[in-house]
Parts: sequence; structure tokens; C-alpha cells
Amino acid sequence: MCLEYFGVGFSSTTSRTRSVENYVDEIRMALQRSGFNPPYVLLPHSMSSVYSEYYAASHPDEVVAIISLDGTSSAHYDRMPGWVAHVLQLARVLQAVGLVPLIALLTTNRKKLFSYGYREQEIADSMPTMRNRLPS
Repeated sequence: MCLEYFGVGFSSTTSRTRSVENYVDEIRMALQRSGFNPPYVLLPHSMSSVYSEYYAASHPDEVVAIISLDGTSSAHYDRMPGWVAHVLQLARVLQAVGLVPLIALLTTNRKKLFSYGYREQEIADSMPTMRNRLPS
């Protein structure tokens, strides 16, 4: 199962505070509702590694292993550079107004992806669409 957090990727948004505790609560809920039973092997990517570490620490009987893919560790954090904060603000605006799908379509180098062996359907499946952003 692949889980996209609220407000990220193709997922919807939430009014819940974006805290480690809430992320872990949402991960647990998604796993339970999907019919998976613990113990789990979690395969987080990037920042999700922090949530997985917290999950395992908070519920050690539910996590048997973590396989981190290019993970961010909770062991050390430096202050975020100012330019990154500005880029993130711009990304939030683009996501809120629904421009992320358009930007993805305009900036994706299909020819290069084909040269790597991707098929048309795989490229299309990876593209966010306006349909995914419209309320149901």
C-alpha cells in the first residue's frame, strides 16, 4: 500500500494540524482501514522516515522493521534555509490554486522519459490531473 499524506501528491487536504502525532495517527488509521494487520514493515521515503521512526517508538508492537528510502533522519536538524521556506510558500500557492498539474504537464520531458524505457501509460499515470483536484 502507498499512502500519500493529506495535502501531498494526489491526496485531498485536511484541517488537522500537520504534526508527527497526527501523521502517525493517520498512517495507523489508513493501515487499519485497508485491512492490514500488524506487525508492519514500513518503507518510508524522505520525511516519512521521521514519521516511521515515531510510529515505531510510539507503537513498538506494531512495527517489525523500517526500510528507509532516501530517508530523513530525526537525529539531526539544521534550520531551514530562508530560500527553501520561500519555495515552499510558492509551492503551497500553486497547489492551492490547482496549477501543479499544469506545471507537471509543461515541465515533463516525455522524450527523455521514453529514452529511459518508460511507456506512455506509465508517464500518464505519474501525471497529476485536474480531475484529481476537483471536489467530488
